[in-house]
Amino acid sequence: MASDGHNSNGRFAKSNTAAAGHRNPNARRVQQFYNALISAVSVSDIEFVVRKLIKMARGGDLAAVRELLDRTVGKTEKITLELQHEDESKVIRFSFAPPQISKPEKPQNSSKL
Repeated sequence: MASDGHNSNGRFAKSNTAAAGHRNPNARRVQQFYNALISAVSVSDIEFVVRKLIKMARGGDLAAVRELLDRTVGKTEKITLELQHEDESKVIRFSFAPPQISKPEKPQNSSKL
């Protein structure tokens, strides 16, 4: 084994702790927590929370506005959005930028050996 933990083929050697089988010891427990959470929360629970978030955002709660836009439009910073309450007592300015969507580069035609 080389000093960097790789064998002569460049792969992880069996004694390397990054090799397969040496995973996060808490991963199974985290997965159990995740499964319990998913099992406990219903679609109607999510709909209730989303409706509450929308109601809070409409009421002028800036944190709710930010959360709602972050989750629907994406985390952004550059465009200014002005929201005005129905009775025109509150004007909220929220700045964001549309997410940058990059198209994957097309692979170059390479000659096969």
